[in-house]
Amino acid sequence: EGFRGLFESIKDGTFKNVKRFVNNVSLQGVSEVKDFKIRVVFARLSKDCYAVITAFTKKNDNDRGYRKPVEIKVSDFKSMKDCICKNLENEEFMKYQQDIETELFRLLGEEKEEEKGDQK
Repeated sequence: EGFRGLFESIKDGTFKNVKRFVNNVSLQGVSEVKDFKIRVVFARLSKDCYAVITAFTKKNDNDRGYRKPVEIKVSDFKSMKDCICKNLENEEFMKYQQDIETELFRLLGEEKEEEKGDQK
């Protein structure tokens, strides 16, 4: 439920407890939304399009404990960012991204209204 709330906050632009990374060169240009011991790292691609880079539980209060894995994932994202941005106008690519989003929310327990109605 917590992860779903964070993903929805990115999607609807409310950005729950958002933090921009500014003091770490490796993480500049990305942000995270957070809830109790959970984080979602993302980057803005266009005015209303965001890339989710990683999501994880933060098991300790020491920032160094999770910084290195996040730096690696952000580095991987940055190496693909130009290619991703070039495909934002590609209808097939965006349909695939929508399918991934739908599956993500399904896995996180969100049911579509039609499905709820069909189960009566």
